[in-house]
Order: sequence, then C-alpha cells, then structure tokens
Amino acid sequence: MDEFDGIMAKYGDRPLREHFETVAEINQFAVQFYRDAADIYDAFTRLKDFERNPSGYSLDDAPILGLLVRIWKLLKETIRYHVENNAEFIAIFQRTLLETAVTATYLLKHDQSVVEDFRKCSYKDRLRILQDAKNGSAFSKTKAGQRLLRSVEKKMKLEGFSENDFAEQKKNRWKLQGKSFLDIFKDVYGDEHTAQVNEHMYRCSFGIMSESVHCSWNDSMDWCLQGNEDGTFSIYPFFHPADIRYITPILPFCSEPYALWLKRIGVADRYYTMMLDWIARQNWNLYLEFDRLYGDMEPAAEQRQVQATSENAKNIKALLQIFTDPIEWDKAKWSGTVFLFDPEGLKKQIPGLGIGFADFEAGKTIFDGWIKRVGHVDQFEEIRVSIIEGPLPGKPNGYTVMISSNPDHTIRRTQQSQPEFQPTNVILMSRMHRMNPASTSKNLERFKQALNEFGFYRLFPAHVASQQIQDMDVSLYIEKREIHFVQIADIHPNDPEYAIFAKNDTN
Repeated sequence: MDEFDGIMAKYGDRPLREHFETVAEINQFAVQFYRDAADIYDAFTRLKDFERNPSGYSLDDAPILGLLVRIWKLLKETIRYHVENNAEFIAIFQRTLLETAVTATYLLKHDQSVVEDFRKCSYKDRLRILQDAKNGSAFSKTKAGQRLLRSVEKKMKLEGFSENDFAEQKKNRWKLQGKSFLDIFKDVYGDEHTAQVNEHMYRCSFGIMSESVHCSWNDSMDWCLQGNEDGTFSIYPFFHPADIRYITPILPFCSEPYALWLKRIGVADRYYTMMLDWIARQNWNLYLEFDRLYGDMEPAAEQRQVQATSENAKNIKALLQIFTDPIEWDKAKWSGTVFLFDPEGLKKQIPGLGIGFADFEAGKTIFDGWIKRVGHVDQFEEIRVSIIEGPLPGKPNGYTVMISSNPDHTIRRTQQSQPEFQPTNVILMSRMHRMNPASTSKNLERFKQALNEFGFYRLFPAHVASQQIQDMDVSLYIEKREIHFVQIADIHPNDPEYAIFAKNDTN
C-alpha cells in the first residue's frame, strides 16, 4: 500500500485536477498521470491473497495474469514514445494494447472452459511444428529446429495436452470460441440493444488502429505522405507530435480487467478500487479539457505542422532535429562517460569526451551517422553537449551528461544557402546519462582544465561494460569547441537542460 500512497503523494492536495490553461499544460500533466496509471496496473499484478495462492498461479489464472502484465508493459512502452513525441509508433502499439485489454476482460467475464480454449488456440502454429517434425522437415533436424521442438513439447507436457486435444479449436479455425475479435468486442461491451454503438466504437478504435499494423493506404496518407496542391503527394519524413488523443481513449479499456482481476483473486479492497476510480475520473477530465481547449482545428493544422518538400524549403514550418534517434540509442545503450586528458598537464593529449555504449558496434554506427551529417569538425556546433552538475532526487552525488541539438545553429547554416528557411517551430530530442563517480574523482575537473587550455575537445565512441572501459575508437571523433557546463539550480524552464526534470534523468 506504500507504493500507492507514494503515487498519490505526487499530487498533494490536488489528487484530481480539473482545469488546465493550455493544451501544452494538459500534455505535460498527462505524461506523469499515464506513468502513474501504468505503475498502478503494474502493482496490481503483484497483489496476492496468499491463502488462495501461496506460491504462484495455476493454469486457470496464469493466462489472464500474463495478459495483465502485457497491458502495463505495452502501456509503459507507449508512454515512452509519447514522451519522445512520436505519435506514429504510439498508433502501432495502440492496437496491440487494446486487443490485449479486451481479451483479458473477455476471459475474466467467462468460465474456465473459455480460458482453456484461449490456451489451446495459442498452439495453432506449434502443432504444425510438431507435424513438420514427424514428416521429417529439414528445419526440424537443425539445432534451431530441435530447440523449438523441445520448447513446444515441454509446454504441451506442462499443460497436459496431446496432439489429439485440439479438435474444437480446429473446427473453430483457431479463433477463441469461434468468434472474430469484433464478436468478442461486442460481447464484452454491451448487449443486443447497444450492438450498433459497439460496432461504431470498434471501427473508431480497433478498426482504424489495425491500419498501423497492416500497412494500409490511409495509414500512409496519415503518417508518411503529404498532399500537394496539384493532387500529388510528397514524402513526409518526420514523426508526428503526440498528444493525449493517443493514450487517453485506451485507458478505460485497460482499467476494467484489473478491476475484475482484483475480485477474482480476492483482494478487491476499496482502497485499490478507488485507485481505478481515480484513473477513470482524471482521464475523463483530461479528455474534457483537451476537447475544450483544442477546438475544431482542421487536420492540416492539427497534423501538418511540418510542411516540407525537397524542392522548396520555404514551405517548412517546423524543424525536426534529431541527433539521438531513439531506436539507435536503445540498441546501443548508453552505459558510461569517458574523459581523455593529459594526466601530467603537458598538453600532449587533446581532451576527449567519450560516450560509452554497451553495444560498441551500435555506438559506432551512431558516430558514423553524425560524421556524415556534420563532418569530423562540428563547425556550426549543431550537436549540443551539456554536463549538468548538482544533486537530483535520490541521486545526490554526480553529474548528468546530455546530448541534444542546437537548432538555431542549424538554421543559420541552412540560411547560408537558403535564406528563405524560416521554421516557426522546432522539435528536439535528447539523451542523458547520469554519472555517480567516487567523491575523490577528479576526472571532470581535469577535463575542464584541459578544455580550457586547448579551447576544443573531441567526442568519440567508447565501449563500456560492467562499469569498465573495454575499448575506444578515437578515429570516429567529432571535434567541438562548445560545451555547456550547467548547475542544476541555474536551469530555467526554457533551457534545453530542463528536460532533466521531465525525464527524471534516464536514458
């Protein structure tokens, strides 16, 4: 219960916020609210009646519990893309998240025979693997094929299934209870009198969301192309900004199975159900305020804030500048920071700042991309490097290294060849890593001294694993003169470094 108290303590004497001044204020508040909702869902999957379940959960409950864990995992990943302002990838996660939540609710509203059917339906392709092995397929004789075969056999043995136990599932064409997802959706959310309403809700939610998975033409028009005045299309190479319309409509679907689960396992304490009530009410308030403030903007104004074609730069309304592509950096995993300097102070070593990656090859790929964009010398200082010193909540000692971008410098560079280049909005991404050195460490101080003597430094990739420097590649350097040393106490809301508070200093 302390975990839930800690969440609500963030909201002080305003646990339910009803009024916002701007859409931006709504979106900022929503990120924390979404995270807290996901943490509440996460905590619910760890609640247990030890008399009912002294150890784990049986096959009667485990399939449902697995879906509930999947819900909060998907939601947390969706929130990550919301923070990174990438609505396109949120749309992809939406569909899977909704299907998981609806399926969990359907199982919770039906008896154990439906849960067993759900388990059996998952063996459709696994039975084919068994059959292929019996027929002597080439793949089944490989090491990978043998591993997969053993995995299938182990699972079926655990559940007590044989290859002859799936007649009903084959008859139903491997659909849960022989139903389409639309049928399941209508079963969960209404009766005959509301069937038409439920079909409309299905089309506006799961139906459209499915386009992001199945690569439809409308999906391409929404996310990847932009229409020209002559009826043709040009590429739209940017990600669309996110707002609450992508997560708020999904939360009601997510909450219901947790309420049913708490009842099922005998822990439906009023305190817990109040947490779900709070999520529902706050989520509804967000929707009402967004609807009030957002107005009736045309899709062109709502989605096409960035208008760009390679032929005409003066059409650009916004600049999306990314030096920290989330996919690349998630793969590389920033794991440390390395300082290079002459330990004797004789100016024999150009000062260097190494970005340490757990996946060294992926890290070098990032630097290869940077060099292609700015060269070995970042002449216009387009890559912004900040070192933020001072304590953070729960992290009193150390400093944070931040990589972002300098859009003003990019605009000035572009205007040298395209004077009409005048973006009115800028969208940035950043990455941060917290360093907690020993109190006796002088590495940062010595780096500052060397930088002061040379007047420039070099960024380079390094391999850091288990908190140890494994390798470096100083040939992939980027030379820079500008670096921002910032104290936590001196950061203002309009500073790029202010992101450290929103991101809680995570990678």
